[in-house]
Amino acid sequence: MAEVAKLLTDYLDYLEIEKNRSPKTRENYERYLKEFLRFTNIKTSQQITEDVVRKFRLDLAHRPATPKQTHVGGSTGAHGQPIKKITQNKKYKFNAKFWSN
Repeated sequence: MAEVAKLLTDYLDYLEIEKNRSPKTRENYERYLKEFLRFTNIKTSQQITEDVVRKFRLDLAHRPATPKQTHVGGSTGAHGQPIKKITQNKKYKFNAKFWSN
């Protein structure tokens, strides 16, 4: 995962320095992108396909929420319920922005 790890670091640095994003924004991007990388176990950016992204999104849609995730966007939900669509979309958008650069 050396190539992907370097891409991730470079992108996070770009967000912070060139795009002037806050440390909290960088932290969120890093968390969501690392979650995607752990799920997919990819080694190179060429391994990212529409099918891989679709599988990740399906996993998000079927994954039970953690207690912290039930409060995203100010809404509450019962522990064990699927992750809210807004959270799924945030995770997907972070990934889409990263891999399109």
